[in-house]
Amino acid sequence: MAYKIISTCTACGLCLPECPIDAIVAGDSIYVIDRDNCCDFEDCLAVCPVNAIVPSDNADAHAPALSPATSGRMIE
Repeated sequence: MAYKIISTCTACGLCLPECPIDAIVAGDSIYVIDRDNCCDFEDCLAVCPVNAIVPSDNADAHAPALSPATSGRMIE
């Protein structure tokens, strides 16, 4: 199961170094997870101070996705 970062993210950046495959990137206002590359290591979950990283099937449907302008990929 992949994870997703929801709108409660404060963009603190604590999750970035925890992802061993760099699946977390900066979005427009919050960080986003490339769910196609997320390998479920869950290290990012432990460091998120606002619990903004959730299983993608339980995630807020309005959370931002990667945009082609910032990543070249669109994540649904």
